Amino acid sequence: GATGHTLGAAGVVELVFLIQSMNASVVPPVGGLKQPIQGVDVSAELRRHTQRVGVSTNLAFGGHNAAVAIRRVE
Repeated sequence: GATGHTLGAAGVVELVFLIQSMNASVVPPVGGLKQPIQGVDVSAELRRHTQRVGVSTNLAFGGHNAAVAIRRVE
């Protein structure tokens, strides 16, 4: 939501953000989040977190859906 409408490039942009956040060991904040729902693990603040697996899902109009899972290999 923080990047605007990138149409067909949205999936690639999200995947780049996921890879960058995994490399930096952070979880980016949710743009515009004012009050999180209790029990849902989202934050309006940047958090430090090391993760080995990430998933990017992309849901589009007309049922064009895709998911990419990546894993850090060390």
